[in-house]
Amino acid sequence: MEKSTWVGAVLALLTLILGQWLLGGTGGQLFQIAALLIVVGGTTASLLAAFPGEDVRAAWRALPEVFRPKKLSLDSLVEEIHRISSLVRKEGLLAAESARDSLKDPLLKKLLKFSMDGLELDAVREIGDAEIAKRLREEDQAGRVWETAGTFAPGVGVLGAVLGLVQVLSNLAKPESLGSGIAIAFVSLVYGLVLSNWILLPWGMKLRRLAKERAFQRELVLMGVLGIQSGVSPQVLREKLLVYLDEPAGAGKRRLEE
Repeated sequence: MEKSTWVGAVLALLTLILGQWLLGGTGGQLFQIAALLIVVGGTTASLLAAFPGEDVRAAWRALPEVFRPKKLSLDSLVEEIHRISSLVRKEGLLAAESARDSLKDPLLKKLLKFSMDGLELDAVREIGDAEIAKRLREEDQAGRVWETAGTFAPGVGVLGAVLGLVQVLSNLAKPESLGSGIAIAFVSLVYGLVLSNWILLPWGMKLRRLAKERAFQRELVLMGVLGIQSGVSPQVLREKLLVYLDEPAGAGKRRLEE
């Protein structure tokens, strides 16, 4: 479980409640169904208008990763590549077939299969690069959807505020109705800002960061398979991959191919 996500959510909620209490208000004053409907419904409508339905569905499917992301153990991945490399060095590339079923990384299994099928090094590299780019684009887009929703929410909150003020101005002769209109106006602004800055934007930023981390993992896998296929010594390959973990993305890959 991603503790920072939950800590941030709880801290945001406590900040809102404590701030309201210190100002002399109550929690009930922040609950306005009309304002909630306007902000959530309006933000959803804007999102559906901005993105294809498949992108929105993909963003929803990716949402659990915000709270329970799959842990990336890059060191263990390097050791797994080293094990396969040692096996291939002793028994040949086809010997990797016996170890493929035990591999956890799907890209590693896929690229090893292509190597064993006799594809040229450049062909395996092209397939790996295409797979990395495709998955990065898909995973980054899910984060982009939530970030975009976060940019819509404050504007929709302003719309809710305007609607509340319209109600106030149209009922100046009825003082008893003014309070509810003003409440809707200002609570709509609160909802829009909270939804944007404490929920949607953080979700989007976290998903996009996870997308980059996974792209880095896939680059590591591609480098490992290319090293195995090109006959790099298992120990040398292992050291180069470990060095790559501490360098900017791409630097280790270029040196490995030199």
